[in-house]
This record gives sequence, C-alpha cells and structure tokens, in this order.
Amino acid sequence: MPSENEGESVHTVLVYYDKPLRGIADFEGRPHLFQCEWDKKYDHWGETYSLTPVDQTALDVALRKEAIWERWATAHYKGRTTMKIFPLPEDRPAWDALEKELNDLLEVRARPTMMAEAEWTSDGSLFADGPFRVQWKPILR
Repeated sequence: MPSENEGESVHTVLVYYDKPLRGIADFEGRPHLFQCEWDKKYDHWGETYSLTPVDQTALDVALRKEAIWERWATAHYKGRTTMKIFPLPEDRPAWDALEKELNDLLEVRARPTMMAEAEWTSDGSLFADGPFRVQWKPILR
C-alpha cells in the first residue's frame, strides 16, 4: 500500500460503490476522467479503469459539483437533511446545470486513451473514506 505522500491526486469522485468508480484524478500529473470497467465474467465492477484526459473546464465544473455534494454531506451528517433530499434545495438549480454541463463536457471524451489498474488509499477523514490518492498501474495491450 502506498504511503500518504505517494500516488496521484484524486480531484473528485463522481460515482462511489465500495471504491471510486468514476471521477477525475491525476495521471502523470494531469487530470484524467477515470471509469471503472464492468467485469462481465464476474458480473460486478472489475479492477480495470479507463483513463481519458480532461481539460481545466471539465475539472472546474466537476469541482463545483463536488462542493455541492460536500455541503449536502455535511448537512446530512449533522442531521440537518435526509438521504431523500439531495442536493440541498438551495443547490438544486446549480446541481442540475452543472450535471448537464459536466455530462456534455465528458461525453466528447468517450474514448479512453489508456487502461490501468488502481490502488486507492485514503486517510478516512472525509465522507466515503476520502480524501483519496491513487497509484495507477498502466495495462499494456
């Protein structure tokens, strides 16, 4: 397992289920969309991720979405909202606009430039065990 100072930065996790499945993290110091691949043989999320470079605009939009999620998570953990209410009502218009904008930005990057396996680490101090770091192990094909 890598030490706290090793690995690449994970900017945001867009989908999490037992581990980060989709988000934006650095690969070789530059932001990339990562997407966990579905393992058809075992009918669950696999260990392989596609990596696709993203520009600063996509990263900025993703980070604005992350800030909305963090506001909701803070309110939820303090008992000020429930799982049924997401995002917070005052953030709904911005969330919907950012969701559409980010999907549009990432859709044009549908073709991954490489595949890699990931080793995730976290200090466990934030929600869903974050903040994360990742070490990528490129898969040569």
